[in-house]
Amino acid sequence: MAATGPLPGERIVRVKVEPLEVRPLSAADEAEFFEVDQWAFGFDPADAELDAAREELEWDRVAGVRLGDPPKLVGIHAVLTQTLTVPGGSLACAGLTWVGVHPTARRRGVLRAMMRYHLDDARDRGEPVSALFAAEPAIYGRFGYGLTSSWVELTLGRGAALRDVPGSDRLVASFETADRTEHGPLVADVFERARLTRPGGVSRSRGALWDSAFVMPPSAQRGHDLLRLLTVRDAGGDVRGYALFTRRVDWSSTGADGTVSVREAVALDPVAEHALWTRLLDLDLTSKVEVRRRAVDDVLLHLLVDVRAANPRFSDALWVRVVDLPTALAARRYPVPVDVVLQVADELCVSNAGRWRLEGGPDGASCTRTDAAADLALGVRDLASAFLGGQSLLALANAGLVGELRPGALFRAAAAFGWPIEFAPGRARLGGGHRLRATDVDVPGDFSAAAFFIVAATLVPGSELVLRGVGLNPRRTGLLEVLRAMGADIAEENRREQGGEVVADLVVRHAPLQGIDVAPAHVPDMIDEFPILFVAAAAARGTTTIRGASELRVKESDRIATMATGLRALGIEVRETEDGAVIEGGVFGGGRIDSAGDHRVAMSFAVAGLVASAAVEIADCANVATSFPDFPAAANAVGFAVTPTI
Repeated sequence: MAATGPLPGERIVRVKVEPLEVRPLSAADEAEFFEVDQWAFGFDPADAELDAAREELEWDRVAGVRLGDPPKLVGIHAVLTQTLTVPGGSLACAGLTWVGVHPTARRRGVLRAMMRYHLDDARDRGEPVSALFAAEPAIYGRFGYGLTSSWVELTLGRGAALRDVPGSDRLVASFETADRTEHGPLVADVFERARLTRPGGVSRSRGALWDSAFVMPPSAQRGHDLLRLLTVRDAGGDVRGYALFTRRVDWSSTGADGTVSVREAVALDPVAEHALWTRLLDLDLTSKVEVRRRAVDDVLLHLLVDVRAANPRFSDALWVRVVDLPTALAARRYPVPVDVVLQVADELCVSNAGRWRLEGGPDGASCTRTDAAADLALGVRDLASAFLGGQSLLALANAGLVGELRPGALFRAAAAFGWPIEFAPGRARLGGGHRLRATDVDVPGDFSAAAFFIVAATLVPGSELVLRGVGLNPRRTGLLEVLRAMGADIAEENRREQGGEVVADLVVRHAPLQGIDVAPAHVPDMIDEFPILFVAAAAARGTTTIRGASELRVKESDRIATMATGLRALGIEVRETEDGAVIEGGVFGGGRIDSAGDHRVAMSFAVAGLVASAAVEIADCANVATSFPDFPAAANAVGFAVTPTI
């Protein structure tokens, strides 16, 4: 029997089904983008928050869905280009953010369409994983994201007892009002150094993302004082940890009842961790310290004498989605040998589905398709949960989420997917008994060697120079930040990982430089590049002041004195200080320079010779061969006129 119409009293609702197409957005769509964002998240951001958001968004990675006639934006999402720390290494990561759907378009497939678009885009860009912090954690599991880590929040009483850590009292603490211009590089540096020691650490860009640590939304400002910065330093002045916090002081009949709200606290070792919390727990006019977003195995939980009194509250933290399964599994390391066949289910990324043979150990891994019988069966969501080593395959199997198809395979795979290696800055500890094998190592290009050519191309009018495969370890690239602050035109292209380090091709174009005050916070990240910075400062307009660089007095030469003397010989006005110099920009003349046997001084004055009005003769250059034996040939290949003399 065929139904030809509605039954008596039956209500018919006709729904117009519109095709869903996700399209890239641009900065021209900013107003619509933020309107959907406000509808989706139910808040009206202040100007400061919108300004921070504008800096954070990568408009070439923003997309959305329009529906209706005329079409109206109803769904949005954005991606941040990031790096994720994984056991034994790191991976390019698509950081999913700003996901929102207008209320009028809910339950119409908008979110699913955007997720398909995002995962396809990440795979096409060579990002093996995607990651996010979820506003609504119940949403993302159905798209293959697995919970890899959790947070704990604490409320500590003032003076909460900590266990002793030897050496904590020898660190020097300093309290300041936080300023992103002055303190941003410091915060970014310590954060990045700490991130690299913990799987699940997500990179922040050197720009907007670390700026966002300094943005105070109105809800956080209400009743609080200014954002403050606590740092702890060792005897050599190196920052070992920092905390960003605010205070709110209330009063009652018994006196002050203040609250310290710790927004972020990062330390490089247990000594610094203890020193930070000792100070934060003993601020005047406060009765409690609120701590947010600490890892469940955080050092603080082990330092507290009474954890229960801190009222720990747990919540989900990082969600990860495996986009390119073989690349992701092969990129991490495994603490014990593993040889297992995984039967993986994945509805959205069908290229991940099927059987995969994972072979590896502490020194590397491979993952290839196979027709062999499977040892374990699991969905891509649960594979993602175990990927970083924070969630156990055994625990997932006990919950019925992982199936053991070959007896004994589960226990061995669970041990391999864990990560018991202990890290500390400059040190990793791993048990012995592993077999080493030969391998190829692709060493990134040396940034210190590239620095001479970066400055040369910046100074010579009409220059455009591409330096390929330059290592961009954040502890080595302070000169880039300083030159950009002076006005240099330096672009990064083809950013990637090589030999365990981030590398990129640098495109440098001529640009006029302006003198600046070089903050001491930059010094550790460019200590070997100061000679060439002196040359750049001498060619800049105005005054450049360098402070906090006393270590230069005890390098291969007294580099402050040697560079100052050489610049004066070329007609530049320089005033030495105990820990730096004040350099007045000018025009280089010709002259004879004594490099004092210092290879970096010699190469720096070779760059000065490019823009000098007469020949520059540099004496005592034999030591150039210690770091850059091919410097004369490389320099002449790009337009220098270096003539060795005997």
